[in-house]
Amino acid sequence: MWVRNANGPLDGDRRRSVYQETRRNFLTPLMVTFDLPIPDTTVGRRNQSNVPAQALALMNDPFVHSQSAAWARRLLSEAGIEATERIQRLYLQALGRNPTSDEVRTLRDLLAKQTRPTNSTLPNSNTEDEVRLWTEICHTLFLTQEFSHVP
Repeated sequence: MWVRNANGPLDGDRRRSVYQETRRNFLTPLMVTFDLPIPDTTVGRRNQSNVPAQALALMNDPFVHSQSAAWARRLLSEAGIEATERIQRLYLQALGRNPTSDEVRTLRDLLAKQTRPTNSTLPNSNTEDEVRLWTEICHTLFLTQEFSHVP
């Protein structure tokens, strides 16, 4: 009996693709940074580069920041989940694996250093400081080499 691999396309070749509308006169800067082919001509093979501009784009692009914030808000909307489980969910969603004990410890230490007492009596309140902190953690996962490069 044939079993489909849950990760990747049907042929199991572990490719990732992004499909979006492209207009020749209004190219998306983020996609151009990541080697979007110029739509004026046909391209038989995609260019592959690994340049500092790509890392800078992931660090500074407003779209990446907004997606980090949306991810953090979605994570915080699930009530009754403690920090370690949230970290595990982030790693599973972003990288498809569980975090190592060192990764959990590092992020828990960051959370402990950055968390300040609030006037709220709820242990998991969605204060703006908490959203900001988890947004930074989500953004950090977007910046990892493991996220941007398929092994």
